[in-house]
Amino acid sequence: MIDMNIEHFKERIHSYLTRRKALILIYHGVISSSLEFDMWTQLPLPNFECQMDYLRQHFRVISLQQLTEGISGNSVPENAVCLTFDDGFANNYHHAYPVLKKFNLPATIFLATGHVDQGTLFWPEHLAYLLMKTTRKELVVSFGSFPLNSPSLKKKAFIFIRDHLKAQHPKEIELFLRDMEQVLGIQLNAEDPLYAELGPLNWLQIREMHDSGLISFGGHTVNHCIMSRLNEDEAQSEVSGCRGHLDENLPQRTNLWAYPNGRFSDFLPDHKEMLQHHGFDVLLTTEPEYVTTCSEISQLGRWGIGADIKQAHFRRIVHKCNWLSQMSVSEKFGQILGNIF
Repeated sequence: MIDMNIEHFKERIHSYLTRRKALILIYHGVISSSLEFDMWTQLPLPNFECQMDYLRQHFRVISLQQLTEGISGNSVPENAVCLTFDDGFANNYHHAYPVLKKFNLPATIFLATGHVDQGTLFWPEHLAYLLMKTTRKELVVSFGSFPLNSPSLKKKAFIFIRDHLKAQHPKEIELFLRDMEQVLGIQLNAEDPLYAELGPLNWLQIREMHDSGLISFGGHTVNHCIMSRLNEDEAQSEVSGCRGHLDENLPQRTNLWAYPNGRFSDFLPDHKEMLQHHGFDVLLTTEPEYVTTCSEISQLGRWGIGADIKQAHFRRIVHKCNWLSQMSVSEKFGQILGNIF
């Protein structure tokens, strides 16, 4: 009990000292059934609901529009948190959306629009599906061999191959996955519950969420491509195509964009001007940075929340304990005393 009280006290201090630093969280999928091996991007529904309930009780969850208006007006709301989802999984509609409605929490979903209505898996989920479904005991590819005797070994293979493929051009990723289907003897099956759990949204679901006023949408390329892997013409096509899909299917024009994968190495300086030309001027990365009135809306950082984030870790993230841990003891107490007196 004493330890819990101390942790609670520390969290209160963190929240007070960082109350004017907003936080943007990144989610991907929310799943209701267990997978053969955990995927960082697919958060179990009970964990998600627990996290949303905690945010509802202790923070002010606002929309990205409210946050950017606060930056422009030089006044970011205290204890503000924004919720975002990348890619556009159908499980956002089936599992996350009911929880967000229950707690009346706004969120933004960034869509890889070429997958919407198509029923095609995003490439990391395609890879995971093949590994989960195969009965083969080993996978041999050009860059290594991987035992597949257990869920833990399949997960290890998935992580290694996924990270290897992230560095490749999208066409090379597509060819690799086609070859894997042949090697592992697995065909994608849209009737499979696992396939449905990992599949993309459709426009009817998107419009229903949009019309609720609770969920906004933004761009995330057409084909879920890491932009720095593309040449200029390919990048232009991904941005303009995504813009066209969004304008055609949503009643309001969006200015929100999230870079796929989103690290600084995943996009180029020229992409910012390209995106702004197409009307995307609120640009989000996955670099873990806090948002203040000094932040540039063309480069807002976010904090990733995945399946490995337990509740205690989640609380440390949202209370910005990482920020305070970087300060010396004298700096901490100096800020505390400065705010008190």
